[in-house]
Amino acid sequence: MTKLLELFITVALIVIAFNVLLVIWARLRLIGKVNKLKADAKAEITYLRSPLTSLIKLSRTPDLTVRAGDTLYLVRLYNGGGIDKVIHFASPDFTVKFSRMKTASYTSRGKGSGVLSRLGFAVGSRVIPLPRLDTSAYERELKTVPVLIFCHEPGEVSFVTEEKTSIMTAFTGDGIYGTRIFTVSTFVAYVERAYREESRLAKERDTQGELLFR
Repeated sequence: MTKLLELFITVALIVIAFNVLLVIWARLRLIGKVNKLKADAKAEITYLRSPLTSLIKLSRTPDLTVRAGDTLYLVRLYNGGGIDKVIHFASPDFTVKFSRMKTASYTSRGKGSGVLSRLGFAVGSRVIPLPRLDTSAYERELKTVPVLIFCHEPGEVSFVTEEKTSIMTAFTGDGIYGTRIFTVSTFVAYVERAYREESRLAKERDTQGELLFR
């Protein structure tokens, strides 16, 4: 019995260590992808907290800021838990993380055999406080965009509407309670696209100004 217990503890420790390494690796990859914006969007990136700190506690201050052109992105990181997890924004102040288990009922009566229904239910629910982002310390002349990046990405994100009348599914790039949610790849693509568009509009304004003074 003792050996069986030792084996169980050893396996559990290996699984925990493997998951910790996966999370650390995901954060290191995130840093690498975000840092590409220095070249691709001439971005200024400031890390205000260690990328691993948000695994322990979310903060009212950003984990990092990304300035691209005249836009300042205030970025917080959130461990979405992976493809088997659901993140539900129950209010502007807290989220719920859980796994969705599915069951199915079958019938084998004649030609109508097959799946009658599929049911889903939550297991392992955990309430996670989500402090409201403090934007008061940032430059007023810049356009500020609060951002929440999932790392790891969950399989599903939902939220209660501000009117508290329904629950909606959210997708990358959507806004929830004044914050845009992204995966790291879609965030980088979004910043690059916004920077190119901002640069294009600035060139058009400069060209029009030159024509006026000719």
